[in-house]
Amino acid sequence: MVEWCHTGSPAAAVDGVDVEYDTPQSEDGFEIRY
Repeated sequence: MVEWCHTGSPAAAVDGVDVEYDTPQSEDGFEIRY
């Protein structure tokens, strides 16, 4: 996903991408509902 952000869609003009990685906080779990 991050790599794609550097180029974007065909109509995009991307000047730059800033990426910060951080540890998730205050999340107790993950659930997918459908």
